[in-house]
Amino acid sequence: MAEENPAKESCIRIAEELPQTTVDFISQESWDSYFTSKGTDDFCEWYADWPQFRTLLKNHLSFPPPAAPPEDMSILLPACGASRLSEHLYDEGFRHITNVDFSKVVIEAMMKRNIRVRPEMTWRAMDMLNTKFPSGAFDAIVDKGGLDILMDSEHGPRSGLSTYISEVKTMLKAGGRFICLTLAEPLVRDLLFSKFRFGWKINLYTISDEASPGTTTQQTFMFVAEKSIFTVVSRIVPFMDASFMESQDKDDQVDKLLEALKRENTVREEYSKSTDKWYSLEELEQGVKGNIEEIESGRVIKLFIGETGISRFFYTCVLLDAPPETGPFSKQFLVLFLQKSQASQKILASESRQRLVLQSFKAARLLIVNISSHL
Repeated sequence: MAEENPAKESCIRIAEELPQTTVDFISQESWDSYFTSKGTDDFCEWYADWPQFRTLLKNHLSFPPPAAPPEDMSILLPACGASRLSEHLYDEGFRHITNVDFSKVVIEAMMKRNIRVRPEMTWRAMDMLNTKFPSGAFDAIVDKGGLDILMDSEHGPRSGLSTYISEVKTMLKAGGRFICLTLAEPLVRDLLFSKFRFGWKINLYTISDEASPGTTTQQTFMFVAEKSIFTVVSRIVPFMDASFMESQDKDDQVDKLLEALKRENTVREEYSKSTDKWYSLEELEQGVKGNIEEIESGRVIKLFIGETGISRFFYTCVLLDAPPETGPFSKQFLVLFLQKSQASQKILASESRQRLVLQSFKAARLLIVNISSHL
């Protein structure tokens, strides 16, 4: 006879009562209704309970001097729900924790639960896709399943997800860390790999699957991205549990992740070695060539506009910033469209000719667009 596990049975029952459809799962009204009927005491962590990742998480929240000590660190938990994660962190000495969730019902309930015993912790009813925190507000952002909720295998990412990732990057201080506990499904995995490519040091861990009443049978991973002041491209360093690698219980979940990791690290190696590479606008916005909102003396960037198979048009371009000594400038920014001709091809093929064009127009910044490259 199978041994009874009341905690596990309780988690299974709670999982069956959660919102079921994708639309309901990202609906504030659905969660308000759920927490109104269930409260916050009858709760089970979806996956990766505290004992399974306590040491690993604390290690990544321990910053070397002169960083702030644990009691002074500012930590954000987006889409906190009724998880006990922030309570555990508080009891470990991390006092300045901001919990965010779009369900006012759960925020009010969790505030009442903690206001006396954990008075320095704050709770705010706020959508994780539309936070209002200033730049550099946090030393760490710990996302436990929030990103997974926003991704749907059938319909793709929820509108505004890219904005959330951009805000995460902005809200972190230099040297700050984005720690994401995730099942690393393909959409989530690819998003994390691509969005944290430039200027981030990344480690990837498997979380121990010790006996836990959690409801999922899938492996949980911890993605840790540390914000650098430099726009370097670093390899993702995986730390995979050896016993898990030998397990047959997880099907091909890790195999697929490792294949994707190998592809991503190949891309990162190409970026780090390349001296003559073409970039997308998204990559420039991520900081691969520095802050493109500011003119950088002598900078030359080859870029393309449009995406093959998605965009109707596809253009190759060259962006040039003039050295200040070549001024004064009559124009700050000029766009030059070149049609296919022998003269235009010579300009596109020669950086020295491009700089002559830049100088002749007396522009601080010039974007040359080859309009003959549309698909």
